[in-house]
Amino acid sequence: PEQARVFYRGLDPRAMGVLMDRARHDLGTPFGLWQRDPVGFVEDVLRVGLWSGQRRLLESIRDNERTASAACHSPGKSLTAAAAVLFWGSVWPVGTAQSVTTAPRMRQVKHILWPYVRRLHAQAKLPGVVQMTQWKIGNEILGYGYSAEEHSEDAFSGIHAPRVLLVVDEAGGITHTLGRSYAAVLSNPHARIMLIGNPPVDEEGTWFEDQCEKSEELVYPVRIPASETPNFTGERTPRCTLCPPGVPPHRVALHLTTQAWVDEVTNEYGADSAYVTARVHALF
Repeated sequence: PEQARVFYRGLDPRAMGVLMDRARHDLGTPFGLWQRDPVGFVEDVLRVGLWSGQRRLLESIRDNERTASAACHSPGKSLTAAAAVLFWGSVWPVGTAQSVTTAPRMRQVKHILWPYVRRLHAQAKLPGVVQMTQWKIGNEILGYGYSAEEHSEDAFSGIHAPRVLLVVDEAGGITHTLGRSYAAVLSNPHARIMLIGNPPVDEEGTWFEDQCEKSEELVYPVRIPASETPNFTGERTPRCTLCPPGVPPHRVALHLTTQAWVDEVTNEYGADSAYVTARVHALF
């Protein structure tokens, strides 16, 4: 995928158009060129700059059936998940792939992840229409979001598509009963589950914690503490493309967690507090 990415970026627009037309014919979608390269799709099609932690998360849904990302405050995880939804629905032919996003509360579904889906879809001028919590092309639903009852044992049965991506946002608030219902999705051999969220501050032994502590062969971990984000490591980030018109150009790192915020919450709650343990160090 990395070599293909370099090759595509070296083509002039006309040659790239010819190649995408060929992909439409052979693969059922012009974006099929990126089936093995979610990072390339996000950077070159959605035109979103990524830092290394976001790339690891995207590559994990390509390579692993289950991915669990316990993360600090503001590392860009919800933006990454929204980009994954658009990647999944774009690189496979319409009608063969579906993304489902969920969270403990419907307001979280509506107001955290799906606003990013709408903005990225519009920026890239992708096919179809994105409504409040649904992406459609014609009569086909490529992605949707909803929140199930927390003790529903069959909340995610009946999801049928050749390829399914389930994104669980704010996973720290998911109950064990609801978490077990997600296993129904994995009856599909091409299914993927992505869990993202902060470790809970006030509860031990959650379903999210259980998932994050499983062996790497079962659930691939992408832990993101504040200390590994660009404002702490010095990693250079690309320019942000999602800011409103009129805002001076700046780098993605401006949106990520900062040393000033870490100092503030450490002074307020204490270095050994549950809040700092979870929201700064991404530990349960």
